[in-house]
Amino acid sequence: MKPKFKNKDKLMRYFFSFALLLIGVVVGIAIRHYYNLPLSETINIVDVAMLLTTVFLAVYVPSVLDKQAQTMRDKGDVIEQRIMEFQGLHRKLNMMVQTGSVNYEECLSINNLLDVSDHRLETITTLITYYNKNILLKPNIGAVKEFCKAHRELLFIQHVAPEGKKFTKEERAKEEELYNKIDRSSSLLLFDVNDI
Repeated sequence: MKPKFKNKDKLMRYFFSFALLLIGVVVGIAIRHYYNLPLSETINIVDVAMLLTTVFLAVYVPSVLDKQAQTMRDKGDVIEQRIMEFQGLHRKLNMMVQTGSVNYEECLSINNLLDVSDHRLETITTLITYYNKNILLKPNIGAVKEFCKAHRELLFIQHVAPEGKKFTKEERAKEEELYNKIDRSSSLLLFDVNDI
């Protein structure tokens, strides 16, 4: 995530505004000095109103649109970061299970990682509800939840034995398949968040 320098950006915006105003005054003086253009002695209020409206729209609209676009990018970045953390948790689970056997501490760690993964998925779901693409992303998040539920049912160890647990070849194959499905569907979710 890039650091934001709001004060520096404001200062630059004021500097550029002042520079444009100064350039406009210089160009106006130069035109008045070198070209003799007839000027009206009366001021037309409609033309002044149109000029002020044009200047207002030229300054205000881009700043509002830029702020809205930046807000959407920031929301997408937060969701992207959470999805990547979620994928990292499942990768760590996968690596632990694929070793074949785990000791007592690793069994507890697996249970803890499954709990953290569930909470991370709930956080992602909540963030997506506040994101404007909730309807578009709902099927993908549903698929991820379904695979995570199956992953939890396979790996959660109810009664941790002091000697740990040995995973069978079938359990490891099933876990690898579920991990790949979770990774694929969460990556698709990541693509949808970023409009790729």
